[in-house]
Amino acid sequence: MELHEHLYDLGVRRGDAVFDDADVLRGALEGSFADVSTAAERGLLVDAVRSGVFGFLVDRLVAGVPVDEAVGDAGDRLARVPGGDPAAARWACAALAYAVGRADDADVRRHPRPGAAPGAGPGAGPEPHLAPDDTRERMPAVPALAPTSIPVPVPAPVPLEGREDVVSRAGSRAERGGARRRWPVVAAAVLVLALVAGVVAAVVLGGDEEPAPTGGGVTTPSASPSETETETIDPDGTDPAAVNARYSGLAEAVVPDDVMCTTAGRARARGERLTCELPTGTLELVTYPSAAALEAAREERVEHDIGTVYEATTSGTLMAFEREDDAGAPVRAAVYWDDAVAQQSATLTGPRGTDLDDLVAEVRARVPSVAYPTGPSAPGLVDFLGGWLDVEKCLRIETAVDLELEESFCDPTGPVEVFVGRFESEEALEAYRALTLAVAKDSERPLRTWEARRGKDDGALYEYTTAAGRPVRYWDLPGCACYAEATLTRGDADKLATWWRRGPGVEGD
Repeated sequence: MELHEHLYDLGVRRGDAVFDDADVLRGALEGSFADVSTAAERGLLVDAVRSGVFGFLVDRLVAGVPVDEAVGDAGDRLARVPGGDPAAARWACAALAYAVGRADDADVRRHPRPGAAPGAGPGAGPEPHLAPDDTRERMPAVPALAPTSIPVPVPAPVPLEGREDVVSRAGSRAERGGARRRWPVVAAAVLVLALVAGVVAAVVLGGDEEPAPTGGGVTTPSASPSETETETIDPDGTDPAAVNARYSGLAEAVVPDDVMCTTAGRARARGERLTCELPTGTLELVTYPSAAALEAAREERVEHDIGTVYEATTSGTLMAFEREDDAGAPVRAAVYWDDAVAQQSATLTGPRGTDLDDLVAEVRARVPSVAYPTGPSAPGLVDFLGGWLDVEKCLRIETAVDLELEESFCDPTGPVEVFVGRFESEEALEAYRALTLAVAKDSERPLRTWEARRGKDDGALYEYTTAAGRPVRYWDLPGCACYAEATLTRGDADKLATWWRRGPGVEGD
């Protein structure tokens, strides 16, 4: 990628406001672009913003002035300083115009970069080595429950002092459950969208069958089809009809009929960012210029922190999260989803104190392209649980351990409660297994392995007792990075073992 393409991606990720403040732009360039640009190039770009030349350039382009003419006029202004280089100044202006979607690639490449070697050709410059995360706006280090995956624009992080690291805390999942997990209020809500359409009837009069007027009135002929007004949708509009048509790849109706959206930042020729105020929160809609830009934005937004719900399909990704304070009250919640075919994403963020369930209900009402998960979804996890649990009786909940992809609570028949989940890697599973092993050793319960009758790999099988005296049995399967923890609410360890042996596993040594 060339430097001007990196600048465009910077605008997509952080918003065009980054080009309005010279100091902010300088920080981004020196912090992330040092290996793909020269000091002279960075200085020119910052000077163009600080001097007001960039604002002049955008005004000219918005007014309809041809790109080459506007870049030339702006470049001449930028080069007026003693020793200024008109050619380099024009390149800087063209690169910034491209960054905000007001110029094409060819408009930039016709101007040689100041850092290009002789004979390298237009647009040549240092070989880029920019890592995908390098343009990310860094967040201060906070405990594991702090959100590191948040929508753009990035709000100030909410302090969560005093939060205890869940992974390092002694005790089992069963013992931690009451203090760290908020159960979804709506488990199986059915949300119906009613579409009301008006019917227009045309009365056609003609022939000898025409009825006579009554009461001496005058017959008024009906309007012909050519005279009937037809509602048209502005393809670039921000009204509900236009937005729903443009973002139909994300949802059946991404915004309600009474919600107007606004453009966030300058209009971009190859992309778009809209902001829509819904009753439940702020909805941000983004159209990306390429599949690579969507993937980069997804990588920045979607992470597997504690307190998330994550779902990935062949066409898109969904992630939701909620952060709570020490009292268990919601602090911040958001739902993100995208569509790779449409190259678009949506992020619904609630104000402070919003419950995630409220956002989920709103998103489900929109009928998103990636359905919000209700239970275990990964095929490997579903297969692992077969024989022990009916996944239809499991409820997807927010994750409780770092690097966990999904977690569900299952309530089979009888006094047994089971937490099941899947990690992003075997290494992450092994880290959680080590925590469970420590608890099992303290309980002085048997430490075994188990064998799957269906020929799957062996996994760990541990037993322990909670502080409340309840028996727990943990088993996992490294091949799919899956685990399950069953707690018996009434009875002893032998009764729990009897329940487990009804499944497809065989206890090892």
